[in-house]
Amino acid sequence: MQQVLYRWLNDSKSIMTFVFRPTSTWDDFYMVCFEAFDEVHRVNHPVDVIIDLARAQHFPPETMKELYYLTQLENNNIRYRMVISQNPLFHEIYNGFNRSYPLASHKLILCYTMEEAHFLLDQFAPPAT
Repeated sequence: MQQVLYRWLNDSKSIMTFVFRPTSTWDDFYMVCFEAFDEVHRVNHPVDVIIDLARAQHFPPETMKELYYLTQLENNNIRYRMVISQNPLFHEIYNGFNRSYPLASHKLILCYTMEEAHFLLDQFAPPAT
């Protein structure tokens, strides 16, 4: 069974989500990441990536380093990278990440819920013409 699941969240293939299971690791994420990014590469428009850690019972080792790595994942189609977690400890890790990597931190947005992530993506969307 895959420990990190990924899927498109909409028919337009503009949002891809990765959902961590309770025991997922960052290695599990990277095992599916390259396959998922191959799908992202096949579309000709910006794609937002949401990494849902809400079900994680613990944080995989080296999370701060991995947050930095998430900001460095390059794909011409990736627009925003968002992480979902309600865990106060994760929020402290994220705050430490912001202090440690101020230039990279603007590429990664922390949200409490999927609804908040969608709300922010709607706010960031360019106005309709």
